[in-house]
Amino acid sequence: MRACLLETLRTAVGKQAKVTGASAKALKPPKLGERSLDYRIGFSLALKGSSVRTVVAEIVGMNVGRTSVVLHALSVGGPLPAKDI
Repeated sequence: MRACLLETLRTAVGKQAKVTGASAKALKPPKLGERSLDYRIGFSLALKGSSVRTVVAEIVGMNVGRTSVVLHALSVGGPLPAKDI
């Protein structure tokens, strides 16, 4: 899953920007539903002609039966505090 997330990031950005320091970390998922996941993806992004920005994406998902819910949160500068998620 980690490699897939990082490859998707690089493909999505393409040649429009330079991605450096990309990492994905599996976190302890919430105890909700039958299955759940929590990943944090961090990277530095430099658009042509602008400064480098640190970007953090959080992906939290859960599943019950045939129903799945996924929450994506994106922040610039650092991760969102856990209390705010």
